[in-house]
Amino acid sequence: MFKIILAETWGFCFGVERALRIVEKTSEKSEGSVKILNKIVHNASIVKKLEERSITSIKDLSEIEQGTLVISAHGVAPKVKDEASKKGLNIVDTTCPLVTRIHKATQQFLDKGYTVILYGDKSHNEVKGVVGLAPDRIIVANGPAEIDNLPVIEKPLALVSQSTQSLDGFDLMEQKLKEKYPSLEVENTICEPTVKRQEAIAKLAPQVDMLIVVGSTISSNSQRLLELAQKFCFKSYLIDGVEQIKIEWLKNVEKVGVTAGASTPAYLVKDVIESLYQIYEKHYLPKTITI
Repeated sequence: MFKIILAETWGFCFGVERALRIVEKTSEKSEGSVKILNKIVHNASIVKKLEERSITSIKDLSEIEQGTLVISAHGVAPKVKDEASKKGLNIVDTTCPLVTRIHKATQQFLDKGYTVILYGDKSHNEVKGVVGLAPDRIIVANGPAEIDNLPVIEKPLALVSQSTQSLDGFDLMEQKLKEKYPSLEVENTICEPTVKRQEAIAKLAPQVDMLIVVGSTISSNSQRLLELAQKFCFKSYLIDGVEQIKIEWLKNVEKVGVTAGASTPAYLVKDVIESLYQIYEKHYLPKTITI
């Protein structure tokens, strides 16, 4: 019997919902142009819908001279806000409060004279924003393998994390760093929505023959869900939408698990579930022959 099981926790987190709600209200009230610095969230479908309403993304402040600038949910470095203010832009900040928490925790360590190791992806906008607090005193490491290459650090050392990193990865980072720097101070800043989604995957993945993560390939939290799923279920895939589902994936499959990244809208998940049922019925449902 073919069955699809949805993870207990999936899809939009409150930070994404909050950011989109602010953008909606800003668009309704603003008479001039509304530009978003970087993508509001990492989901192509959402970005496309905003673009259809002339709410576009920019990569740099040089691309806007007037109007309203929206800071994405991932946040930015303080100097970016300062530069935007000097240009006279109307700034609307949708930074997730749980990202702001990382900025505050990092700044507190910096104020005490610490060097900070940030567990995260240096190319991610959230990480860039945190590093911008003090580029010469924050070191980005994307996993335990990078610890051996860290320089000798004389100052007291602290560890924080990008909000969407792996829980297991953070534990390994802490363990390995303490072997090298025994006096390490640690504050786990992985956000609760990420924790809940990873816990839900760890529970669901061992129960199914195949698992689908609906989310963007540039979404950090979606990538972490995929990595975790693959530890328990070999046939685990990350897709943006139904067009990426392959018919052969469902061969000899009876139970399919489905989850979604924190920036994935519910309608995409609904479409994926409906498509999976349709593919199974068309290609793999046993045919009944009547005489």
